[in-house]
Amino acid sequence: LTMSQDTAVSEAASAPGVRAATHVPRTWKAYFAVRPEVVALVALVFVVSLVGFTAHRSIYFQISEAGSGLAVHPCIFEHKSKIGGDIQDWDMSALSKDKTSCTTKHCRDHSVTRGDEVFFLNVCRNTMNRPDECIGVYGAKKRVPKAIGYQTADGVCYKTGDVKTAKWSLLDPKDPKKGVKLKYTGGARCDGYTERSTEYRFECDPMAGYGEPLAVYGDCEFVVRWRTALACPIHPSVFLPILFWVGFVIGLYLTIRFFHNILVTKMLLGWEAVPHIQEIRYMGALILMISEKLWEALSKVAPGAATKIGAWWERVVGGRLKSAGGYTSTEDAHVGGRDR
Repeated sequence: LTMSQDTAVSEAASAPGVRAATHVPRTWKAYFAVRPEVVALVALVFVVSLVGFTAHRSIYFQISEAGSGLAVHPCIFEHKSKIGGDIQDWDMSALSKDKTSCTTKHCRDHSVTRGDEVFFLNVCRNTMNRPDECIGVYGAKKRVPKAIGYQTADGVCYKTGDVKTAKWSLLDPKDPKKGVKLKYTGGARCDGYTERSTEYRFECDPMAGYGEPLAVYGDCEFVVRWRTALACPIHPSVFLPILFWVGFVIGLYLTIRFFHNILVTKMLLGWEAVPHIQEIRYMGALILMISEKLWEALSKVAPGAATKIGAWWERVVGGRLKSAGGYTSTEDAHVGGRDR
């Protein structure tokens, strides 16, 4: 709003019987009337969350490996070269079948047919289903032992590996670009002494997409050949993990200093107790100024999109911020001819 427009709106708001927000245009400030310090702190949390998501390889999967190794294990392998120190990652999570990846009513595991045998397989977690042959052999579905895969034929069923025994390695230690291996042991005994095992050999093929298991070789120690683009190594970003820990340390510092100011220096509970509040406000005001310019540009280029985004913000986000005490809606922006 210009100064003259703002004055007119204030006068209209103070007139008897006139609702303050009846004729107030929808502007950037009406949608995003948030305290600068709130904007700055939310931006900090957003950055930490975003970077934390990208760093899930080294955080989430370590926790997952320690706490839930009974039915699933981390589906990421990291290799560090002993010569140059180069780090390469492989993320095979997309090959793991679970309920969320089902495209049909009946969820199916990976399967490979070899003669009169059918192998049911999964990657990084137990199979979702128990084959009918296994249910017939064990007498009931709940009696079938959980496994990473099953070897089935007419009237027979064998467990081919235990998810807890997963072991990653390179297909070729001299050339990581060829792909990786994932081996499971702990399957049903094959000849009275040898346990069945399953070794996935993921071969790098940039044009193969996710691919699928091509064939199963061996009698007791099964080898599954699988050509997939996911077997091609990726180089993780070094900057993003550093940025994550910088954001984490800043957030921890602000939290500790805030409680120190409240409990030790006996400052009143409020924004002034936040350390470096003036700098935080300045950063928030800068973010708001830049956002306002971007909003104005969007309104000129695509006014329809700007209107829809503004309506969504007011409906979904605005109410939450208002209830938290940091947001003023259009109706609250002008009351009694003055700004709050």
